[in-house]
Amino acid sequence: MIIDTALSIRELDIAIGKIVEYANSLGAKVKDLIDSLVRNGEEYALYYLSSHIYTGETITSTYGYREGNKGFIVSGGAAIWLEFGTGVVANNCAPGTIVHPLVGVELVINGIGTYGKGHGSDPDGWWYYDEDGRKHHTYGIPALKYMWNTAQQLKRDYPELAKELFKT
Repeated sequence: MIIDTALSIRELDIAIGKIVEYANSLGAKVKDLIDSLVRNGEEYALYYLSSHIYTGETITSTYGYREGNKGFIVSGGAAIWLEFGTGVVANNCAPGTIVHPLVGVELVINGIGTYGKGHGSDPDGWWYYDEDGRKHHTYGIPALKYMWNTAQQLKRDYPELAKELFKT
């Protein structure tokens, strides 16, 4: 914020009033910024998810919300499998390979094909039953990293959004 002022008591009082007014508006501006990031985050997550939809369960459970000065994007359903991937064939990797940037740094998750019963390490894939009892063959799910990609996009958006909201 730039305030042009002369060096008189009256002009300095006006400038101080503008600074106080701006300071009092910061709480609302922070909430507006978080709300914008949450809205954008919902859109990005749904966009990145849209490339891999079977039942729609994860799409319909993906939403964002603000709680105080924190914003969240949450996802249910098969979110963890879509984010981190399953199966060595689907992820074109060896068993135990880490294919997600967060694994081993911030999260402790076993590599591809090593969790559960280890079926994901089978190069021939595996069979599973859906909710209706139908049998399906799969080679797994590639790691979509949709929440990771959402976070990366929000990091790119943040400076411009903040600049726009805090300029006045």
